[in-house]
Amino acid sequence: MTLISKVRRRVLRRMGHGQDAPQPTEQPQGAETDTVMGSRKIGDLRLERLPGALQRKEYMAGLRVLVLGESYNFICREAVRQDAARVVQLLDAPPAQPRESRAFRHVEIREGDLSALGSERFDVIFLPEAQSRTDLQGFLRSIADHLRPKAVLVMECALSSSATGIEWTLCSDAESARRYPSTRLLETVLLEDYALRRVGRGVLSNPDRMPQALYHCTPLQSTALLIAGKSGHGKSNLLRHFNPVDFPAISTDHFLSRLAKGKIQPDTALVGRIRAEIGEDVANWGKVGRMIAAEPALVDSFCRLLITTCPLEARIFILEGEILRHENLAGALVTLLKENNIRVWTAMPASG
Repeated sequence: MTLISKVRRRVLRRMGHGQDAPQPTEQPQGAETDTVMGSRKIGDLRLERLPGALQRKEYMAGLRVLVLGESYNFICREAVRQDAARVVQLLDAPPAQPRESRAFRHVEIREGDLSALGSERFDVIFLPEAQSRTDLQGFLRSIADHLRPKAVLVMECALSSSATGIEWTLCSDAESARRYPSTRLLETVLLEDYALRRVGRGVLSNPDRMPQALYHCTPLQSTALLIAGKSGHGKSNLLRHFNPVDFPAISTDHFLSRLAKGKIQPDTALVGRIRAEIGEDVANWGKVGRMIAAEPALVDSFCRLLITTCPLEARIFILEGEILRHENLAGALVTLLKENNIRVWTAMPASG
């Protein structure tokens, strides 16, 4: 056997393939054993897509991991193997299968609903069999409270075959009734509070042979759109295309005017400098902006005051003004917005 063949055989054995791989055995629906690693590849969960995964020694190394239910027991073992900082498994009831694996000595088992987690947050949460959750939309909203900034919800859900409907499909037998959401229901309604990416078909199955789908989801963040440009280049014209109810806008010129009139923090050094720059003349906000941008202390004061007036709670809001043309000031503002967990986009007029 060649060296390449030996290496390939060793890799396949680790992934659970080849002659030496354990073969799956009959087991209750939802119960997982070590044979899962042979029949359901960990790679199918696309963990390399987790933020920063490719920069870590292992995809989950150093992360705080939460596994909901027992259907992803293999993830608990894998997270421990990959040296996750913390692994918690939340169960509705005591484990259905005995925990004989050594790896489970490093897994904290909790029982109950999400309230059993207190205020703890995680870097990645695994939710298998999402379709079986009662009040799935409410459950997904509650999960968001336990995700750290830039964390990911890895969710597997069985979907109905409805291609266009926003609806549930009911299946039943003598033992139970089961509901499956359509793709459009799941993506547009149930997951409306998340940014999502469909990354695969999942690793589980369901008794009604509905297609499985795997999603990586992150809670929606507020977004700030910065519109910068010289006076007369069309900033106001652009703003007219945005509904002010859906896209609340803050004009930096108006903000500067309020500062000059003493309506915001009247006793600051920034206000005194603005008033001195204007003097008895008609306010030239482009000139005032250049004065502020030239001094780091004024830049910091301006940006911190501006942040206090922004509707950070809105899904999206707009900041527009000539002063945002100054790269140092715009950079300082972007840094503060990101510290408040706000995503930032910038728009400027095309040259010419």
